[in-house]
Amino acid sequence: MIPSMIIMGCFLLIGLADALFGEGYKSEWMTQGSGAIIGFAIVTANSLILIALSATIFLNRIELVKRSFFLSMLAWLLAPSIWLGYLIGKHISYLSHTQSGFDVESAFVFSNTIPYLIGLCWTFVVFRRHGTDGGSEHNIPPTMH
Repeated sequence: MIPSMIIMGCFLLIGLADALFGEGYKSEWMTQGSGAIIGFAIVTANSLILIALSATIFLNRIELVKRSFFLSMLAWLLAPSIWLGYLIGKHISYLSHTQSGFDVESAFVFSNTIPYLIGLCWTFVVFRRHGTDGGSEHNIPPTMH
């Protein structure tokens, strides 16, 4: 959730700065202001999808999953990583198809995927260091019966 808030906050600041100090982009159907709104909607949708896919983290409440490094890693990383990999792969495919290089769209895609990947990996490492020792009952609430 913290990466979502950081990304959405940064996007709002960039959109606000662009609206205040930008060159005033105009087209028939999309203006500078509507581009910021559409971009924020995309960022929000991506964050909500990742929040939903990250719910598998709670499978680590199950003792079998929590004690197995492999199962714990799958529960933590698999579903959100598939989504993020799809977005990155789709963009790389687009870049190779259009023969274009890294551009504004690339910055948008990577700024909405890479922080989540880093955040997921970092929190998994922290969880494995502190969440599977003898005091883990304080870190992970027990499953409901």
